[in-house]
Amino acid sequence: MKRPNNDLQALTTQWQTWGIDDQPVVDERTQTMRPSVSSESAVATLPRLPSLLSPPNTDTIPEVELGRRLGMGGMGEVRLANQVPVGREVAVKSLRKDASEVSGRPSIEATMVLLREGWTTGMLEHPNIVPIYTLGRDDQGSPLIVMKRIEGVSWAELLRDPSKAPRNFDSDDPLDWHIEILNQVCNAVHFAHSKGIIHRDIKPENVMIGAFGEVYLLDWGIAVSFGEETDARLPHASEVSGPAGTPHYMAPEMAAGEVGTLGAATDVYLLGATLYEILTGEPPHRGESLYAIMIQAYRGEPADFPDDVPDGLAQICRRAMAREPEDRFASAEAFRVALADYSRHRESIRLTEEAEARLSDLVALSNEDDDETTQASLYKLFGECRFGFEQALETDEGNARARDGLQRVLEVMAEREIDRGGYAAAALLLADLPHPRADLEERLEALRDRLDDREREFEELKREQFEHNVEVSRRTRSLVTLALGLVWGTLSVYRWVEPSKAHDSGDYSLYFVELGVVASLLALSFWLGRNRLLKNIVNRRILICFGLGFLGSWLLRLNGATAGLPAHIIGMHETLIFGVCAGVMAVTLDRRIWWAAVPYVAGSFLGLLVPDYTQLIWGLTNYTSLGLLAWAWWPRTSRTATS
Repeated sequence: MKRPNNDLQALTTQWQTWGIDDQPVVDERTQTMRPSVSSESAVATLPRLPSLLSPPNTDTIPEVELGRRLGMGGMGEVRLANQVPVGREVAVKSLRKDASEVSGRPSIEATMVLLREGWTTGMLEHPNIVPIYTLGRDDQGSPLIVMKRIEGVSWAELLRDPSKAPRNFDSDDPLDWHIEILNQVCNAVHFAHSKGIIHRDIKPENVMIGAFGEVYLLDWGIAVSFGEETDARLPHASEVSGPAGTPHYMAPEMAAGEVGTLGAATDVYLLGATLYEILTGEPPHRGESLYAIMIQAYRGEPADFPDDVPDGLAQICRRAMAREPEDRFASAEAFRVALADYSRHRESIRLTEEAEARLSDLVALSNEDDDETTQASLYKLFGECRFGFEQALETDEGNARARDGLQRVLEVMAEREIDRGGYAAAALLLADLPHPRADLEERLEALRDRLDDREREFEELKREQFEHNVEVSRRTRSLVTLALGLVWGTLSVYRWVEPSKAHDSGDYSLYFVELGVVASLLALSFWLGRNRLLKNIVNRRILICFGLGFLGSWLLRLNGATAGLPAHIIGMHETLIFGVCAGVMAVTLDRRIWWAAVPYVAGSFLGLLVPDYTQLIWGLTNYTSLGLLAWAWWPRTSRTATS
């Protein structure tokens, strides 16, 4: 049920009945209002607690030996001590001597508050709650809490002066530190709630930051239990009435003091109030008098924030500090999760902003001339930029700004690669786009078509170059030509020296035998080297030239035999035919062999002048021309293209 927030006269009257008087507020804004304790169970409890100090003039080893004072609060003080049995340094909390003394001893109310703090803290074994080693009494019968000594500073001091931070946090931004601390306080509160305990006095002053960044929620003296399974030593939330806690941070139900209104949502409000102080530097409720502050707390009006406060954190804070408990976060854990989500989002935004700055540089650089230095710088920027956006999305996958940035950086590089003809790189970039771009896909397809056409043209050109490359199969051509020259030249010289002198008659039989032997050798060489001699068009044309030469030689000899012409005349004409064939090959296929035609042409005229030496001239001509041709074709480079 919603509480009216306008019956202030009745509210202040009720406060007065609880003994709360209006008074000016000067400086102690964090002073805790302690509840009135009617139970006197402390009187029965204290005598049963062990005495922790050694009585005077005895040899008994004390549990603790007190040392110097470490600090002082509204009701208690903390001293450095030595826990003698285990030899460790501890902190001991006791009541101040002036804590509402009655008959020279601390009042039952102050005693009960301290005992309840010891009991509560002892029940809550958690990394963010100070461990309690033992609970006992001093030699006057006042309670003592022996706890772990924490060296550090209070969170309130750290908020006022960040230079007092005991260690470097993961971020250089103080806001990140405080959110991290508040997250750990939430862990402690959520754990306490799981044990059925409400703190009721969460504020920066009650949080200690250890020397190594440890976070401890302190001062559980006004904690109450809630739920069904509770500890009888603590008052139940359904039974307490009257305001208790620190007015500057109070939830509306705390200020109202109504019975049965406290619950886990009350601590959620206090966590929100602490967040408010982190964001603004001031507690949420302020005024010149106690009543003014408590009235403000009771009204629970939505908090206002300066313009520099992040909107996400302001929304979290307003929800945690909603006037009605049911409008707040469902639990301290839900509040912590909201903070963690915001922190992830905030880190994601930071990464996005850094990547956006690099994206601007990338766009500017992509419009510059494409040289090696520019390309290297461009891809370095691209890598940093893409990594930044991807990290931002990994931190917060809902960061639309980072997703748009990643889309843009991939588009910029894809367009550049398409313009440069980098199909593979552009395809990879487009495949990674968060949102496909149909126009870029079309440009990529057009690029692929152009590259395919260019590849076909290149392959055709490459094939054309291979077909007309005289270096192909040079070695094989050279060996075949050399063998042909040796055999043909030797046969011609042999016919010149053989006794029949058939070269001077019209007997063509030896001519046909000679030509048949040479043709057979040529055919055999072709068969053995066909894979190489037919590799390209140059080699095929050379074979055609040789074939045409032999065909002409056969026809010429056949005509000469038919007409009864002298054999040496036909032989000189054959020499001229082969000279012409060599010349044709030099002009059309390989200009390096033109001079191989010279001996043939010169030999044809020389044979006509000295007919008795025709066969000798023919043989020497074959040796010379075919030998020169074999020498010209012999490879002088690697065997890769010439074998």
